[in-house]
Amino acid sequence: PSHDPFLESELIKDRMKKALEACGDYDAYMEEIVRVKKELPQVKLLVLSYENTVREIGIDKYIRFCLDNDLKDVLLVGVTDNEVKDRFLEAGLRVSCYVQFQMLEEEIQSAKDSNGFVYLQAKVTPGQGYVNPQYPTLKDCIRCLREHGIDRPIYCGVGGHFADGGTYNEQNMLTVAEMLTAWTRNGQYNCFNEERLGTLEAGKLADIAVLDADVFTLPVEQVKDVKVALTISDGRIVYDAL
Repeated sequence: PSHDPFLESELIKDRMKKALEACGDYDAYMEEIVRVKKELPQVKLLVLSYENTVREIGIDKYIRFCLDNDLKDVLLVGVTDNEVKDRFLEAGLRVSCYVQFQMLEEEIQSAKDSNGFVYLQAKVTPGQGYVNPQYPTLKDCIRCLREHGIDRPIYCGVGGHFADGGTYNEQNMLTVAEMLTAWTRNGQYNCFNEERLGTLEAGKLADIAVLDADVFTLPVEQVKDVKVALTISDGRIVYDAL
């Protein structure tokens, strides 16, 4: 948790504040990360940290912690200059950078200069004030990053529904239509496969999933329960529950 999580929603800001009120010792958090890694060796962990938190811990101490525990993938957010990122890269860590939906030039450049995946905000939030008119959609944002020469994976951060009915980062949630577009057309665009896959068009590969319910009419909290009824891969039925 950061003492200044300025990029987060009010929900996450409050959770970080309460976490630090309960325990302000960063060594304890680092020990807990090591414990989780040992108990779940099959799970690949990504360490997310605000730059201000890294400075508070100490850059050298943070780097040694990551290297000693084989935690070489770091998502660095809240970057104000290149010092921390450059030190991470020199130490052999894989640094992933956060790029906001407005596609700010300094954040794009920081992502270009890194070696990890790009963590892209999937939807502008009300408090951010504007959408870049050159890149009004998520697909446009991905295209922008690709045109800047970034060929590494791009992941998107969104809100969601919890199993108990609560929500997380609600202002940054995707609609069902946006979610399906991200999974299909935009996903293949991200992988440079949009000419072959991603939409139902003549001439493209017949990779099709048929669902057992209409996700556009269901209450959004029920979408997670929808199951696949039929799967066609390259024109062949490979799963049939109809």
